[in-house]
Amino acid sequence: MFKKLFYLISIVSLMAVSTQVQADVIFSDNFDHAMMDDWSRINYQGWYEQEVLGWPSPGGPWAIGDWDGYQSLPDDSGASPTLIAHPVINAVGNVMWGDPNDPNAPQTYRPGYEGPELNGVLRISSTNGAWENDRNSGAFLYKMVEGDFVATVEVVAYDVYWHHLGSIMARSPNPGEAGTDENWTQVNCFPLYGIGNRVMDTTMGITNATAVKGYPADRYLKLERVGNTFSYYTSPNGVTYSSLMTLSDPDDPNSPMIPIAIDRPDLPAELQVGIAQSNFTGDWVVNMDFDNFSIETVSEPADQEIIIEDDFEAEAIDLGKWQLLNGPDVNITQAGGQVFFDRPQTQLNYLITADQYDPAVTPLTITGSAVTGPEGLSIWTRASNIGNTAESAQHVLDSGIRIPLWPEGEANAWYDGEIIEKTAGTWPWSGITVGNIPGAKVYEWDFVVTDDGTTITATWTQSDDPTNTFTLTAECTTDFATDYIAFTVVNGYLNDVTISTETP
Repeated sequence: MFKKLFYLISIVSLMAVSTQVQADVIFSDNFDHAMMDDWSRINYQGWYEQEVLGWPSPGGPWAIGDWDGYQSLPDDSGASPTLIAHPVINAVGNVMWGDPNDPNAPQTYRPGYEGPELNGVLRISSTNGAWENDRNSGAFLYKMVEGDFVATVEVVAYDVYWHHLGSIMARSPNPGEAGTDENWTQVNCFPLYGIGNRVMDTTMGITNATAVKGYPADRYLKLERVGNTFSYYTSPNGVTYSSLMTLSDPDDPNSPMIPIAIDRPDLPAELQVGIAQSNFTGDWVVNMDFDNFSIETVSEPADQEIIIEDDFEAEAIDLGKWQLLNGPDVNITQAGGQVFFDRPQTQLNYLITADQYDPAVTPLTITGSAVTGPEGLSIWTRASNIGNTAESAQHVLDSGIRIPLWPEGEANAWYDGEIIEKTAGTWPWSGITVGNIPGAKVYEWDFVVTDDGTTITATWTQSDDPTNTFTLTAECTTDFATDYIAFTVVNGYLNDVTISTETP
């Protein structure tokens, strides 16, 4: 029987933003003790109960290393062995030693490298096990969960032995003995062959695999159920998650990408939800290490109030919503649904909200899109509406949180994206966090900025390629004297802006 996938093509947020009510934790495990009594297990051939242990564990487990069989044995104290000789796969599929300074790589160490011990992780060691089509011989630890949920896990490290993967899986319980009765869905980390991350979905023993993200694999996985619909997310840092994407028209390689959301009305209300491993390497023992597993209720969206929504289709800028701050030789104009900033890089030129909105009182979400010149755009939160009075940089605002994006920043030895704290009357200001945009130069961006008075998150998404996203997150608790929101684009324009806030 061929299964049918129903993809939700309605407007879907690509990035998880913090505009939801706190969820309740149903179950969590950080594997800081050796007892696994809280879990139920499926132990098929080639996978043994004693090989699944929380660390530290007296007498085990052994850490099996690379192709040559390097091993690190536990010492007499029962302390966790240092994990060694875990190679990773580079972009062209060759074995290479992992970089312990790379935050996107699993914890991978050269033989003899005195790296940190992996205390408090779950190691699954398996042979001859798989979750694919009618094969149900893989390792699986699970909890019974009824109704909507969000499950997350971190993949800490893995052996690069041929063909294996780790996942969060939601499975229909108590299927018939025949593998053709298997019904489940999963999001996984598949570090080999350039796959990275993908969605696998099985209906009556037939598996459909889609959404190959590519190298490097994101190590944080998230699976969400709402009603009959399952959504699939990954993250490189465990903070900001992105939807795994697919073509809106599978038969048209040029069709827009959309988030995957699979409708499974056949799955019951109560499912087995947990950590699975598939090992397609025969008798080779392969390890994958997991940490920080949790199952939560689905967050309810917070009540939102749109405080400004402007598509800029009017003949002139609405001065009931905005105020203009210009230097002597520049101006801001509006026409054809766009706001144009006639400014060189070093001239004061800002579109600022007419009123103030304190994100520490009512958290803000700012969305919109822009077309930029090479010098990019800046979005300010908690900002002043006067120019900088310090000795330098007269073209910036005097205070606030500045979030600039420079499409050609890296080419000019700048950071492509930053979150900066600018204190009134000071120069220079404080850079909180920085990063470089992956890929080629891009000048058309959609943006989502959130600020709750403590955490600022900025996500830019390439307008014509939603798979290209770039996110920065920073912490700042400074209570500025003024709390305006401001925009500027150097030699470019804004297309639209919406500002909303959570209601108390």
